[in-house]
Amino acid sequence: MTIELKEEEEFLKIELSEVFQFDTFIEFIVALGEERANKILIDGRTLENTNLSYKERYEIGNTAVEHLDLGAKYVIIWPERDINYFAISVMKLQGFNVQVFTNKSSAQDWLLN
Repeated sequence: MTIELKEEEEFLKIELSEVFQFDTFIEFIVALGEERANKILIDGRTLENTNLSYKERYEIGNTAVEHLDLGAKYVIIWPERDINYFAISVMKLQGFNVQVFTNKSSAQDWLLN
């Protein structure tokens, strides 16, 4: 899995590509917790093998709650075929401002408004 961070004018953009790797994604979330950005867009549209188990989604949500900044706003773009709101729900229950979308324009509009 390739992870590229890009500083946009109004937000931090992270592009994820190639084959999804659970352990790498968990490490990425922990590292993302060290970034100081108020708005973060995670673009995983081109990822492969993103149909995760509920156990993996739960662990992703818990890792995010443990390491990410509660005051930041997060948007995730994920392949439509594999969207499941479980990890997002775990985060929202803890007060995170997070949404998931299938297209970049909707995601970016939500993030910036």
